[in-house]
Amino acid sequence: MWDQGGDDYSGTGGGFMDSTNSQTPGGGGGGGAGGKKPMRAQNVIPVHINAILEYTGETFRIMDSEVGMVTLVAQVKEVKTEATKNVYTVEDNTGSIDAMLWVDEGQENAASHISENMYVRIVGSVRSKEDKKHVMVYRILHLEDEEEIAAHELEVVYAKLKIKQLQDKETSAIGGDSGLSNSMMTGYGASSNNTSNAGGNYGNAKQNMVYKMVSACPREEGLSKEELSKELNGKVGKAEIQSALDFLSSEGHIYSTIDEDHYKAMDA
Repeated sequence: MWDQGGDDYSGTGGGFMDSTNSQTPGGGGGGGAGGKKPMRAQNVIPVHINAILEYTGETFRIMDSEVGMVTLVAQVKEVKTEATKNVYTVEDNTGSIDAMLWVDEGQENAASHISENMYVRIVGSVRSKEDKKHVMVYRILHLEDEEEIAAHELEVVYAKLKIKQLQDKETSAIGGDSGLSNSMMTGYGASSNNTSNAGGNYGNAKQNMVYKMVSACPREEGLSKEELSKELNGKVGKAEIQSALDFLSSEGHIYSTIDEDHYKAMDA
């Protein structure tokens, strides 16, 4: 099944973000002056496992572009179930890595159907603990169609080409070196079926209202902040909308699309 070789990702090479946030799904402390946590990239990029294992920087990057979340397609080799998390050891043709799905106490384990030897698509963010990398899972989906597995190989290649095109376009526009904007790459591989968090309760009531509106938008570019403000006028202020969008983005429930003012739900 895994008959294609791994990619040689250029740049400074691989591995991850803010290790202070690797303990729990919400993350811990961290950040710069005044204790404010820096904003993460909000893009979702398909990768092979070796891209994660081989990168050595503090913030995971591909071709020198910061990556907010990754999509992996791999086979489950081992499942360990604990009181607060499931740990999946997954493998593709480039390597093996642990993927951790945190389970809220008292809530049903929505990914209990995932078992050994299944092929899965994982959407999550890269973490590092004691110099060992793992993926914190936001979504894990069972794949039954071999075409979806093969499609991931093409998505990985396409993502690299798209990143290079966007970098060249930005560099040409400003006449100098430039990183890739957080919002210039959109999500891959999210699905409305078999998601690992279908409860719809993502924070406080205002955050839930924002998520409900974003997830209901069928357009490819998603819903804009201006539309949210108009629809929620009198219920949620602009500052609260922005705060909700930041929270939902950082938790992996939504991502920005054509620009930093348009958002789409991960499982829409």
